[in-house]
Amino acid sequence: MVTRFSRVFSLVFVLALALGTHIRAEEIRWPYFQYPPLYTIDQEGNVSGYGVHVQKIISRHMPGYTHKMVLAQPARIFADYKNGERYLAYGPVKTPERETYMVFSLPCRLVFTDGVIMDANRAQQYLQGAKISLEKLLSDPQMIMGHSKDASYGQEIDGILKKYEGRFQQEVVTGEESEFRQIKMIQSGRIDWMIWDPLGVVPLLNKADPDHKLGIYEIAEKKNTLVFAHITAPKNEWGIQMIRRINRILKQVVGTDEFYRGLSRWVPDDLQAAYRQGYEELIIKPALAYQPTEP
Repeated sequence: MVTRFSRVFSLVFVLALALGTHIRAEEIRWPYFQYPPLYTIDQEGNVSGYGVHVQKIISRHMPGYTHKMVLAQPARIFADYKNGERYLAYGPVKTPERETYMVFSLPCRLVFTDGVIMDANRAQQYLQGAKISLEKLLSDPQMIMGHSKDASYGQEIDGILKKYEGRFQQEVVTGEESEFRQIKMIQSGRIDWMIWDPLGVVPLLNKADPDHKLGIYEIAEKKNTLVFAHITAPKNEWGIQMIRRINRILKQVVGTDEFYRGLSRWVPDDLQAAYRQGYEELIIKPALAYQPTEP
């Protein structure tokens, strides 16, 4: 009787250890930071936005994992990725530098290309019609650009910045709410202009610039109006396997009304048709073509 009890107890103990190890090993952390409308954090610390919407859908299709959202600034997130941290992050744009330490899912985020934010009166000399010349701004040695550390503005705009690298002034801003602080820096004269998502910057401008002295300008040199982005994981065996699993899920969900509504609800009515067309071409089409056996 004692022997049988001991065996049962030992079996239960071993199973408990195994299950405990399994649970710890299967936690997935989703980093986020203040970046409306992707992620919006209120005064109580509650987070909303279409990034939360996507994360919940993905999590629902991965019931065997524990999903946890963690607040972290972009510089910390990218540094952690380089160290192999087990993150799944929604929203990064693919760049050659990031591909050295991150793996990318199918496209699953679509945004309008970033615009220039600066004082409306000072912008006049750089305008080409209603648009602003990025190259003209970068060619002016007196103009200082604000730049969030590790930010990417999409391959097209990044390419123009790369062309002028070392030839223009910039102030790199790190830490929490760096975009909002850049707006305040423009107003105080510490920097002259910045690049950011026009949809995301509007609520910040409404808060910081009630007199509407700052303007948002489309960049004249850009050819594409939309930029797609991804879910990312660290570039290691764990990350590669995770992205394969994520891609299978995305193949199922990006064409659903639920997934699309979460992304498109932030788009103004006059841009909805263009957004839908871009979504079908840049998001749905790659998902339909994806074969789950691909690495």
